[in-house]
Amino acid sequence: MKKNPFSLSTIFICILSYFILFIIEMKIVQDYQNASGKTQALFGVKEVIMYGYKYNLAFVGIIGLVLTFIGFRRNEETFQLMLGGFLALILLFLPLAGIWRIFV
Repeated sequence: MKKNPFSLSTIFICILSYFILFIIEMKIVQDYQNASGKTQALFGVKEVIMYGYKYNLAFVGIIGLVLTFIGFRRNEETFQLMLGGFLALILLFLPLAGIWRIFV
């Protein structure tokens, strides 16, 4: 059995970050639904001010890509490297997408 510490850690931190991002997005949805009409109209500004820390999860995606690259250099298993790299790439852009708008 081949050990794959870098690709497995990438997959783990990306999945953990997805759960954290989902919780943050659900809080944003709750705040939007409890807001009045004027506040809903300018909610994009309020989101950036109050929940700007969600964009820090993109840095976790960068760390995941670095770990994937290190795993590639150490000849880890290809499937796990591809999965980890794919999850890290999605995590780079997902905080910027504003997924909470889908739930409203």
